[in-house]
Amino acid sequence: LRTPQLLVASVAQTVMFLLLFRYVFGGSIQIPGMTFVDFLIPGYLATIAIFDGFGVSIFFAEDSKSGLIERFRALPMARSAVVGGRAIADLLRQAALLAITTLVGTRRK
Repeated sequence: LRTPQLLVASVAQTVMFLLLFRYVFGGSIQIPGMTFVDFLIPGYLATIAIFDGFGVSIFFAEDSKSGLIERFRALPMARSAVVGGRAIADLLRQAALLAITTLVGTRRK
């Protein structure tokens, strides 16, 4: 909630690339027995999930480097709350991103 621009930027970039792959490159690739969209969407969603997983580790490393984790350790809270809270927040953001991408990708002309 404190960085809504992260969600907006990631959705905009993801949707732009999806539309590029679907409408610009989609006509040039023929897949026997299926449409290009049926071939594109699962692979694209897997790619988003993998690269977003890299982002989670990068953000956690930046938080650790900036001293944020040390400040949280001084508070009376469970040690797992820092990692768990970050993981749940990133999971919810990624689920929203994957849902929006699936809706845009499977929408027919």
